[in-house]
Amino acid sequence: MKIVTYNLRYNYQNDGVNSFLHRAGLILDTIAEENPDILCLQEATDKNVAFLRKHLSPDYTVLLTQREAGLTGEGLAVAYRRDKFSLYGLEVLWLSPTPYVPATRFPGQSRHARICQKLLFKNEETGNVFKLYNLHLDECSEDVRAQQIELALGWYAAETVPTILLGDFNSVPTQKVCALCQNQGLTDLTEDIPVTFHRFGTKNPGSKIDYIFTDPATAAHSRGVRIWDQCVNGIYLSDHYPIEWTCDL
Repeated sequence: MKIVTYNLRYNYQNDGVNSFLHRAGLILDTIAEENPDILCLQEATDKNVAFLRKHLSPDYTVLLTQREAGLTGEGLAVAYRRDKFSLYGLEVLWLSPTPYVPATRFPGQSRHARICQKLLFKNEETGNVFKLYNLHLDECSEDVRAQQIELALGWYAAETVPTILLGDFNSVPTQKVCALCQNQGLTDLTEDIPVTFHRFGTKNPGSKIDYIFTDPATAAHSRGVRIWDQCVNGIYLSDHYPIEWTCDL
């Protein structure tokens, strides 16, 4: 089974040759070539998700959850192969002191709300049940990111099935967010990946801010982790490298 976390990059017009319009073909070609089973997306919008729904293989279902008031704006999405997996639950929580109130934030947070997608899947080939937490943490304040991950870790601790915590954490490995995950006893499956954020190849040497964490028992099912670093004529999949985890869950 292949699970991928991928910051898709919002469709900014000033991205030039790497605007979504120009990246779209490479994105579709790469997904078709790599054939992931579950694709967890950050910086998803109604427009780029509509594109994926129209052009991805019909085997995929794509679910978008948006973070702002009125359930609009940027958000998170998951694309999964419905021929292989059954979705038994999708819960959307705001990473704030009031997780069930849309668009709420922690004090000191950026103007953007942040959410968590909690998804319960059954692998119909193996019969295994597992959960995915798809996250995108605050981009401005490490203290806020720490509060957000502590909230998610509290939910994680109550899970009774194998659970994977992944996404764009906006934190480098030496910062508080990763320490909190490790203090919870989670395994960083991306430990050997040095760079995920590269700003379309212009950030040298780049930094690592995207992760896949899980408990040691689930990590034992790992068959490898790699980035998607495709680049054609200066066009990248995103300003982040997607991370693929292969496992036998």
